[in-house]
Amino acid sequence: MNDFVWPSDVDRAENEELNRVCEYLEEVLDEHETLTGKFQRLNDVWRADGCGSNSCMMKPPESVGNNGGCRCYENRSLMMSVTQRVNAILNQ
Repeated sequence: MNDFVWPSDVDRAENEELNRVCEYLEEVLDEHETLTGKFQRLNDVWRADGCGSNSCMMKPPESVGNNGGCRCYENRSLMMSVTQRVNAILNQ
């Protein structure tokens, strides 16, 4: 929406419905920005840890890893840590 041209203040003042639509769009864009930020922080949390397996679904190792499947779901403390961080972000 970078190329979107907002109606002028004069046009908005003269047209009540146009003004309502513009105000609603501004609210939606603000909410979108907020949700985009939360999504990025959630993604960062999700990728913060991993089990060390080459097939890890949370954070594959950048160099040498273990063979076998992802074991993150088996690590209760890891799952609790991720859950707590996710809840903290969602409740902001």
